[in-house]
Amino acid sequence: MKIRFYGMLRDYAGVSELSLRLNGEISGDELLRMLVERLPGLREVLDSAGMERLGIVILVGNKPYDNRRLIGDEAVVDILPPASGG
Repeated sequence: MKIRFYGMLRDYAGVSELSLRLNGEISGDELLRMLVERLPGLREVLDSAGMERLGIVILVGNKPYDNRRLIGDEAVVDILPPASGG
């Protein structure tokens, strides 16, 4: 799995991209827990409760992530910070 971080999340993660090898599929919340363990800087913005409350966007294969779907080992996952507008 390839995970790409954008904006402030890249700064907190300390990397712009990360590769993970999985044995099977995982949920978005499981992925978050794994990322927080591997990249402690993300703890400031991510928590085990999930990303929806924070407005963080996950794209899997350039499509919005749906919590009912599992993410496979070959996926490309983009994690984007909350959008601000005006």
